[in-house]
Amino acid sequence: MKKTLIFGASIIVLVAVIAPKIVSNSFNQKLDSVVELINQNPVYNVSIKDRTSDWFSSTATINVGLDSSTFNNNVGQEAYNEMQGVFANMNVDVVIDAQHGPILTQNGLALGWLAWNARVDGNSLRETLEFDVNTPFYQITSHTNLLGASSYTDRIPSFLIKDDEIFTQLSFSGWNGFGTFSDSETRFQGMLETVFVNSAFGKFELNQWSVDSKIQGNLMDAMAGNFQNSTMSMQIQDTTFEQATDQAKTAITEIGMHVNSKFDEATSLLDTEINFSLKELTTADLNLSSVSVNTEINNLKEQFFQAYQTLMNQLSKEPEKMQENLDDFMQTELLGQLQAEPEFNISSFQAKINQGNITGSLNSKLEQITKLPDAIESPVFWLQHLMVTGQINVDKSAALWLAIDTIKSQIKSDPSATQMTDDEIAAIAAQQAPAMLQGIQQRGIFTETATGYQLQFSLADGQALLNGDPMALPIGQ
Repeated sequence: MKKTLIFGASIIVLVAVIAPKIVSNSFNQKLDSVVELINQNPVYNVSIKDRTSDWFSSTATINVGLDSSTFNNNVGQEAYNEMQGVFANMNVDVVIDAQHGPILTQNGLALGWLAWNARVDGNSLRETLEFDVNTPFYQITSHTNLLGASSYTDRIPSFLIKDDEIFTQLSFSGWNGFGTFSDSETRFQGMLETVFVNSAFGKFELNQWSVDSKIQGNLMDAMAGNFQNSTMSMQIQDTTFEQATDQAKTAITEIGMHVNSKFDEATSLLDTEINFSLKELTTADLNLSSVSVNTEINNLKEQFFQAYQTLMNQLSKEPEKMQENLDDFMQTELLGQLQAEPEFNISSFQAKINQGNITGSLNSKLEQITKLPDAIESPVFWLQHLMVTGQINVDKSAALWLAIDTIKSQIKSDPSATQMTDDEIAAIAAQQAPAMLQGIQQRGIFTETATGYQLQFSLADGQALLNGDPMALPIGQ
């Protein structure tokens, strides 16, 4: 019995002594992989400035900046030279401190393989931003348990802006996030309480912005451009904007967005649903409410988007070969994506405009493409392979409001109407709106229904129909 206990104790001691070195090697290898992965994005330039590693801990300083050569390809030399100083000031140092397990004390006593934190001190920002003197501008803290699952929290402190020339006031309540990550799943959540801006343009306020995202897979794979099953939800409680010139106010309440992506490993195709909602948007003249837009983007090919990332990297490094690289990308990758028959659908759209209903839907798809045309920009080719069906239904009250608003905008843009009052313009618009709707209906743009108006459109084999009648397309052959 005593020998068994001694043997067990020896194993524990051996693990406690050897494990930190193994963890150290793994941590530094992953750090190198992250730097290499970020540098594949042509916009960034990331390097490890210094690094030290011993048996029980590691430290590193990573410099993150923008690659100015990327912008040199798109602006003149003189403008590029002027931007060099700006790029130099935009570099930040990320300081990382890590402790190797299995016995961890860095973030409180615990058992685990790794504890680490990374921070951006942000001292260069203190000339413009006012935040706690003892708090870094950004900090993330993480812990990996003995089962290999990791959790983290991250934080941006509240701050005020001190540049009175641009902003009378800017306040940011702070960001608080948390999440988990492993080889099989990554999840992060976060909350921003308030942002308030008072400037020469007007006042802006945002309250209660939150996000919740989940990726079913390794985060490194997602960063590398590999498709994954994922979900993302975003909510904003309310936001307002008041113009400085006339105090005109726009208020929006309960904005929501939910994104659900499903990846089929057998076909390497990704389908994405994007659902957007808005409870109410109000201005002096408009009340938009009960907005719901459900969108689908289907049959996106993983290889195409990975090749596109490679192309962007090539274009930044070899601007003189831009056309050559673009042509090669089109010939080798575009056909595969088109043969997957990509779709863009608005499965449903609904909203109320001043209590009048608007609903609609749209389905569009590229199909039966077996080869690329000699001229990729040929409209005839795309029309022959594009299939579209869609419809819009508008209540009479909503249609009348839209007609009145259109006429009011036309009158206000007429220089001869500058002396007219808003009431006079509104009276003329209300008088002319019914005739405008009747004229549009007579031209066959929409048909009348029991509750309002309907527009139906379809396109197949290059032939368009509007409300069942042939429609000429304003596209050259």
